[in-house]
Amino acid sequence: MAKNNTIIKPALISWARKRLGMTEPDFAWAMKVAPDTVAAWERGNIALTMNQAKKLAALSLLPLGVFFLDSPPSLEPELPDFRTLHPDTLPEGSAELQATIIAMQEKQAWYKAYMLENKLSAPTFVGSLKPQSDIAAAAKHIRKALQLRDDSSATTQNWEEHFSLLLQKTEDAGILVCRNAVVGNNTHRRLDVEEFRGFVLIDEYAPLLFINGNDSKNAQVFTLIHELVHVFLGNSALTDSEMMDAGENPIEQFCNQVAAEFLLPEKQFVKEWKELRANNMEENMLSLSKEFKVSKLVVIKRCQDLRLLPNEQTKELWKKAVEEINAYKNRPKAGGGNFFATLKYRVGVTFAQTVIAETAARRTPFTEAFYLLNVKNIEGLQKLSETLGTCTPG
Repeated sequence: MAKNNTIIKPALISWARKRLGMTEPDFAWAMKVAPDTVAAWERGNIALTMNQAKKLAALSLLPLGVFFLDSPPSLEPELPDFRTLHPDTLPEGSAELQATIIAMQEKQAWYKAYMLENKLSAPTFVGSLKPQSDIAAAAKHIRKALQLRDDSSATTQNWEEHFSLLLQKTEDAGILVCRNAVVGNNTHRRLDVEEFRGFVLIDEYAPLLFINGNDSKNAQVFTLIHELVHVFLGNSALTDSEMMDAGENPIEQFCNQVAAEFLLPEKQFVKEWKELRANNMEENMLSLSKEFKVSKLVVIKRCQDLRLLPNEQTKELWKKAVEEINAYKNRPKAGGGNFFATLKYRVGVTFAQTVIAETAARRTPFTEAFYLLNVKNIEGLQKLSETLGTCTPG
């Protein structure tokens, strides 16, 4: 056996392949070897070279050290699973989801250490709500913590401005927010919105909220507030923030109800409802969607909850709105875009600003900053810094 051959158990190779959902031929193609070689690896007849082991780790989105264990580790996300989409057929956590959670945990750990080292105060609202709390009072409590007016949607021109305001206020309150559609910067590793829409990693000092950027843009508004309620409950959570059916889980029901009251306060919503003039109900849904800067699905669900529409009409409107969303998803995608403008949301604005400031002050090594912020070198760090409008390390 050559000196650079590794001692990786066949069971780990088979586990990695199956975890990726690949057949032996697909796995062979990805590893750039013959299918017979994969079969030999999994039987223990041939050992991987070190370069092949590194390639396997990169393909699996896992640290190299995992493949030197005696048996496959348990990598299930250690998050309470509140997902309700297709509950009987939910997959085990995909490699993409697991890699994303690990990356967010690393960011959270760094930021918590920064908070403690600098003796900064922890947010006081984490765990300040209970599932039994009054819905309207809970929504008002969150608004107060975020320093938002009851009619905050009316102060913005469109949903993009409203979403930006909510993101900024959430981060200003002390919650790390990251939004990404892929694993890191790898556009070949997309996050599946059918698997999850968001998650929360709770921590007294550094609560972190993640939004799946592959969801429709205005649907992300609801996801943000839904996950925000989990933070105020003090719960880590992996969710799909399914609006029509929260299942029988009282925590998910509570989060949905508070998010709806937060985004479409009952008193204000009913007032707008009474002032509708269009005979076409779809036009009315669109009008309310524009007024409150949320998706039509959120509006339709709110109408149902407040018993403003009969069930059959609600189902029909919901079906048409879903068809519109699917048509939007299937449209030709525009290419390009500013990489660093996207990156700041992938890693989180507050997090990026803090890491860059600590690097500029020489308290964080450049190599650590590169890793945490998903940039390759000092030039990338400087460009991200310029996008954020912060001091440029160098």
